[in-house]
Amino acid sequence: MTRIALNEKYAVNLVDGYAENNFFSSKCFIEHQIVVQKKEVRTFALVDLARNKQLAIKSFARGQNSSDWMSPVTGAFGPVEASEFISMSELDFFISAISDYLLSLENSAKIVWRLPPQYYQSKVHTKVQNVLFRQKWALDEYDLNFHLPITSYEDFRSNLSSSKRRELNRITKSKPEFNEATMAEQRKSVYDVIKLNRESQGFPMTMSWEAIEALSLAMGEKIKFYILTRDNVVLAGAICLTLDINTLYVFYWGEYPEYRKDSTIIKLAEGIYLAAAEGGFSTLDIGTSTCHSEPNQGLINFKENIGCLVSQKITVSLSKDGK
Repeated sequence: MTRIALNEKYAVNLVDGYAENNFFSSKCFIEHQIVVQKKEVRTFALVDLARNKQLAIKSFARGQNSSDWMSPVTGAFGPVEASEFISMSELDFFISAISDYLLSLENSAKIVWRLPPQYYQSKVHTKVQNVLFRQKWALDEYDLNFHLPITSYEDFRSNLSSSKRRELNRITKSKPEFNEATMAEQRKSVYDVIKLNRESQGFPMTMSWEAIEALSLAMGEKIKFYILTRDNVVLAGAICLTLDINTLYVFYWGEYPEYRKDSTIIKLAEGIYLAAAEGGFSTLDIGTSTCHSEPNQGLINFKENIGCLVSQKITVSLSKDGK
C-alpha cells in the first residue's frame, strides 16, 4: 500500500486489490487482461481515516508503450465501486487524487474513462459525472445504451411492438429449443453463428474463439453461452456476461443469416430474458446502438421494438496539457 493523497479526513492509497462487485473491475478479469493484453494497472482506494474504512475503489490501466490510462482495462465500462451514499466531497477528493497521480507519472498524457450507462448504479455515477464536469474532464463520446428491466414474462410480451409479438408467435409455432450451451462443442457453435452473422453484415468479430475460450476459462460461471436450435440446426446464439448479481449483459449475439427471415433473434431474446429472470437478475443489458456516438438506427429500432429502455453512456477524458 502506498499513500498518494491525504487530508484531515481521508486518504487515497495505491493498493494491490481490486473491486469485487463488477465483472470488468474484478480481480479475475483484470489479472487475465494483464497477461493477455500486457496491461499495467493501478488501483486506488479511498479510506476514511477515523473509521479506517474503505469508501471507494477504482482501477485504471495502460498498455505497453501507451501514454493513455484507461478505464475499464478493456470492456464495456468501468464503474466506481462505492456506497450510493458517498458524499460529493469524498468523490471530489478521490477523483482529483487519482487524476493528479496518473498524469504525474512518466510518459502519461491522458486519462480516458468509459462510464457505465446511466441506469447502472445511477446514484453513484450521477455524482461521479458531476465531479468530472467540475474538474474539467472533456466529453469525448455520448453513446446510447439499451436495457430491459426483468419483471415478468407478461411484461416482456406486452412491451414488444405488435410486429415483434407476431414474429415471436410465428417462430414459437415452429418449436425451436432454447438452452444454455455448457459443452465446448456447443459453445463453439454459438461463437460460429455469431461470427457468421456479424460478417454477413460487415462487422468483424472483435475477439477470436481462442480469446473467448481463454476468457471463459478465467471467468468460469460468469460467462454464459445460450443457443437456439431447431431440428439440431443452430439458429442463433448469444454470449452473455454476469456483470454483477443484478445485471446480465449481452456481450455478443447473432442469428444464422439463412434463418433471419424467421426472426430467430426475437426468440433468442425471449429465452435470454427468461434465463435472466430465473437467475434472479433485475436487468438485461443489451448494449449500445451507437459506435463512437454515431447511431445505428436499425439497431435502435430493433431494441426499442423489443421493449428496451435507453440511457446515456459517456466517455470522458482528462489531458495533461489541458486539451
